[in-house]
Amino acid sequence: MDLQKAFDTVNISILIEKLQHYGVRGTCIEWFKSYLVGRVQHTCVNGVLSKPRISECGVPQGTVLGPLLFIIYINDIANATVNSKLKLFADDSHIFIISNNVTSLFSIANSGLSSISVWFNANKLHINYDKTKYMIFDTMSKADKVHYCELKFGNYIIDRVKCTKYLGVIIDETLS
Repeated sequence: MDLQKAFDTVNISILIEKLQHYGVRGTCIEWFKSYLVGRVQHTCVNGVLSKPRISECGVPQGTVLGPLLFIIYINDIANATVNSKLKLFADDSHIFIISNNVTSLFSIANSGLSSISVWFNANKLHINYDKTKYMIFDTMSKADKVHYCELKFGNYIIDRVKCTKYLGVIIDETLS
């Protein structure tokens, strides 16, 4: 799953609530609030500086805390679905589902994606559907002979690929 502008769209209020849920309180939560709320940003293009603007959402990029805060923000996505394993690496997320039956596999996947879609909406994050793909691992080399159902994420049909890059390693559907 590819997230659109993941770090830029983190809702500060939701993040503060999640930090509190994980036990960040008192002076620490006040420090995070002062760090995140009311941040001023501007851009510089060809030596021309834009007017300052208060950032209403997002975590600072290019910082040590940015990725950590994002992981805290999405950490509870694992509670959004059953019968699947989520692997999170910053804004790069993968869902793994296992089944010996293709029809069951698609049923579990569509149910899981529906639940995850609800989680994304509640957390005000957006999926880049054009970059979100699925792949079926089949070491018996019969992957092309099986008729597959549609895999949907919200109202979007997800495209199938026969190989993908996973954390820098190219993997194909037969694991060869």
